[in-house]
Amino acid sequence: MFFQFRPATISDLPLYKHCFANDEFHYMLYNREPINIDRYVNHGKDDFVFICSIKNTQDSFVDFGFVHFYYKEENNYTYIGGLIPEYFNSGLGVYTSIAILDYMFSQIDKLVITTGVFKHNIRSLKMLNKMGFYQIKENDNKHILKLTKDEFNNNFVKHIRKKIYGIKLL
Repeated sequence: MFFQFRPATISDLPLYKHCFANDEFHYMLYNREPINIDRYVNHGKDDFVFICSIKNTQDSFVDFGFVHFYYKEENNYTYIGGLIPEYFNSGLGVYTSIAILDYMFSQIDKLVITTGVFKHNIRSLKMLNKMGFYQIKENDNKHILKLTKDEFNNNFVKHIRKKIYGIKLL
């Protein structure tokens, strides 16, 4: 698999609108609460905001989702991402998450990532737990999870890396 992660721009607004127009997508990410889609392309200078693409058989790239890391404080970021609904249950979410987390851990020393997952989003919670995220807090609606490089370097991630990169990684 060959992924490309490029910075999101205002021209990517239709991708976000397409995602949030899907009721399941909106429910899983925001519990159907109103959102400001402009936030997805207008972000802070220290944020990492990417559009995810994959190389197709014609050697061109097809956009299929997004991933954002919002700066909180030194080495600490909040993580959120999503796939275009047509790619739900394709496995791309797992592969993409591991590929971009590999990239982020290689870029920022002592990186700490947190994310919130609605309790009804069991699919995402299971995926994040397998990747090494662990619960640090809970409220009425969400699990708050944390990930560091040590937790991320687990057997599940190593197995998926082998599939992504096609080589054995130590």
